[in-house]
Amino acid sequence: MLGNDTVAQDASRLSSAMQTMSGLELRTVLGMLARQWRLILALVVVSTLLSAGVLSQMRYRFTAEALMSLDEREAQLAGQDDGSSVGATMNNRVDTEVEILGSSSVALGVIDRLALWRDPEFGFTSVSRLDSLKGMLGFKLAQADAPVATRLSELPGDLQSQLVKKLGTAVKVTRRGLTSVIAIQATSKDPEKSAKVANAMAESYLDVQINAKAKTAQSAANFLSSRVDELAKNIQDVDAKIENFILKEADAIGTPEARAELQKMRDSINSLTTSQAAFSTELAQMQSLQNDPSANLGDSVSAELRALAEKRAALAKKAAAASAPPDLEKQLKELDSQLQDMAKFRTTELQDEISKSDQQKSELGKQLQDLFSHQKIPNEVAVNLYRLQREADGSRKLYESFSTRLGEVQQQVSMALPNTRIIAPAIVPHDPSYPASNFILSLGGLLGLVLGAAAAIARENLVGGFASTAQVEAVTGLPVLATVPGYDGKEPHDAIVTVPFSGFSESIRRLRIGLENRLSSFDNKVILVTSTEPSEGKSTLAVSVARALATSGRSTLLIDGDFRHPSVGKLMNFKSNEDLIEMLPNIEGKFDLMSCVKSEEDSGLYVFTTTATQKLASDVLVGSQNFVTLMTEARKAFEYIIVDCPPIGYVVDAKIISRFVDLVLYVVKQNSTSQQDAISGMRQMVDASGHPPVTIVLNNVRDILGGYYYRNSRYNNYYKSEV
Repeated sequence: MLGNDTVAQDASRLSSAMQTMSGLELRTVLGMLARQWRLILALVVVSTLLSAGVLSQMRYRFTAEALMSLDEREAQLAGQDDGSSVGATMNNRVDTEVEILGSSSVALGVIDRLALWRDPEFGFTSVSRLDSLKGMLGFKLAQADAPVATRLSELPGDLQSQLVKKLGTAVKVTRRGLTSVIAIQATSKDPEKSAKVANAMAESYLDVQINAKAKTAQSAANFLSSRVDELAKNIQDVDAKIENFILKEADAIGTPEARAELQKMRDSINSLTTSQAAFSTELAQMQSLQNDPSANLGDSVSAELRALAEKRAALAKKAAAASAPPDLEKQLKELDSQLQDMAKFRTTELQDEISKSDQQKSELGKQLQDLFSHQKIPNEVAVNLYRLQREADGSRKLYESFSTRLGEVQQQVSMALPNTRIIAPAIVPHDPSYPASNFILSLGGLLGLVLGAAAAIARENLVGGFASTAQVEAVTGLPVLATVPGYDGKEPHDAIVTVPFSGFSESIRRLRIGLENRLSSFDNKVILVTSTEPSEGKSTLAVSVARALATSGRSTLLIDGDFRHPSVGKLMNFKSNEDLIEMLPNIEGKFDLMSCVKSEEDSGLYVFTTTATQKLASDVLVGSQNFVTLMTEARKAFEYIIVDCPPIGYVVDAKIISRFVDLVLYVVKQNSTSQQDAISGMRQMVDASGHPPVTIVLNNVRDILGGYYYRNSRYNNYYKSEV
């Protein structure tokens, strides 16, 4: 038996290996990375190159940014506080303006301003990402005909919605933190176009805001105008009542001269009323003309204004034609501006005329009333006159109040100011915002690193198992006694005899020497050969090692302990004198072992073969007292006993037999045996006291290119004669 210290050390190493596998210690990870660095580096390079390839196929995008600020002070200083901010915090106002900026009305203004329906990127001829990918793959794309239109209003509503949706994907409106600054970002393949779209978005928003304020002010102006007209009529009615009352009571005035003077004043008032009505009719037309330059005009307007309106109507008719030149739009806007300016000027004149007429009528009415009141009239008539005069004074006060408010609102219509201003127009960007080249390349490299690490773990733990001696020792914590290359011939178990100078035979001899050194303190040594699973070469190694020991002069017995699938006899084409499975149940007392076994002529190896069990369970056989007797007699008769056992990962036979051995030779096949399964198998072989010790053989070793090797490729040339 081995010394207690050695057994304890092996048990400690195996236990440490189990902890390493479960905890994946840093040392193990670093060792794995060191062994698999080529694979990891290759995947990093490939992933980075793929990222560069994808990056080269991406289209660059440029993002321009315009900044706006919500500031109502200018509008309030101009007397245009529309009351929209009453009860609303600044946060709510800014959020509201952000939503308005993203509305379809603002987007349509941008599309109309830049004629984006003709643009290949934002219009109907742009290529989608899916179509772009199809084009890269060689598919032929159908060409869609873009609708022909000279103005946005000519496009149907569904096409306008498409344009708004496409523009929305390229524009982003956000608020900067908790400030009142709003950022408009526009993205395009053309850097100049991105700046144009961002600035057009800001300008379109200002237009929408101005138009909304002007519309609100105009609605208020229309209401006030109707109220002023109503009050003016009330004043006229009351004045007419006073005049009629005075004329009716004219007989109460004693002198004919006073009555004649009263009638003269009445005629002047009627003349002023008639002219004032004409002025009011023309004023209403001028106000309509300011809001809509295409409004119809009555007969009371001036000839110059009528001629300009007729010219504008003819030009609008030409511009509506499909073949109209683009410059007609500009001429039409200039005429609209002239008409509105003339209407504003005429409105001011008419308002002045109406005001003068009101003053004259008021003065005449006062004179009429003074003349009447200074005459000697009855008390009842004087009381009725006083009541009518008070009614007229109240109507005039209301009229003056509403007239003043109407003038203020009309000023807001013509001088509407937005609550938002552009503080930083968008400039042409220099660097693309998409794709982020450095980020994509870094991400590709990082992805390659992650994939490389995953592939390394899979290669070492799942796919390839153990790749090298260093890896086996690092993972298991146990020494590798030898590495055995694969054999190119048909009978590798015969190579130790038939081809003694091959790399395979040399590795077997190194394994034999290692076993001798490991068991040097024992007189009779029992070695158990097993593996994790079938087809890992354990039986071939058991036969080869046994022959190597026998040819070196050691008395050696090879026992086929695999009662499930025996293979020693088949490999050697050899049969012992007695069949082990038949002899083992019948051992009674003392038996003659040498009469049961048979020696091989070429190597001098004694072999005890068996056939598969048909009646008794193999674990019952190896756990019986008869098997103990067999192993006791074998120790007495032979210097070395090699027991070929079934794989530990499938049956418990090897675990039972391990109680009678001095050393377990555990066979691990390169890039095949699962690390977890191998560690589990080794752990099963060792009992609580750490017995028996386990040593490992790395079998079927190949080089990096896949060929078998022995230390280095020059070994096979060592025994060749020099030319």
